[in-house]
Amino acid sequence: MGYGIRNATRRFPTRIRYCFKGDLRHDLFVQGMKPWVDTSVVAFEEVAGAEMADFLVEVNDSNSIWSSGDGWNGRAEQTGAAGKGVLRLSRKHQIGDVIHEFGHLLGLGHEQDRQGCSEAAAWREKLIATGKFAMFKEVCESADRKSHKYDNYGSFDPSSIMLYGSGYQTRTTISAGDAAALSAIYALR
Repeated sequence: MGYGIRNATRRFPTRIRYCFKGDLRHDLFVQGMKPWVDTSVVAFEEVAGAEMADFLVEVNDSNSIWSSGDGWNGRAEQTGAAGKGVLRLSRKHQIGDVIHEFGHLLGLGHEQDRQGCSEAAAWREKLIATGKFAMFKEVCESADRKSHKYDNYGSFDPSSIMLYGSGYQTRTTISAGDAAALSAIYALR
């Protein structure tokens, strides 16, 4: 299934409000949002002002990344401007990258970071051994330090959009396990 946030305060409301900040490839945003909306667990609503939004959307020329405002996946625990998340989307990234970042926004962690799971550990070791992912070992060690904030939901999902090395960048949908993990996380309200 998936690996995601534990704390209920990090979950967004089921209707998540966003505001565009500057120029954006609107089609990329909509395509990245669609697989998550199709789960019927959450809905998104565009609002006119940043003060009404749960998160902002901006475009850049470097990386696509979710930033909650406090460095964790899901909604920041602070309120006001300090807790306003930003979904940064790169003009050069593929749809799978955007779907992946929406997963972080909604509270999912990387599938290979799940704790106490031999399949996840084997996947991590395989990626480290290939050397394809620069600094991947350090990324894993950082994830281990944050593991107290996350739970395993179901079993390891090698088809997850949240799994490094799975080719998620070219995918246009989420796995059944991703949808089930999102449902499990948001059912814990």
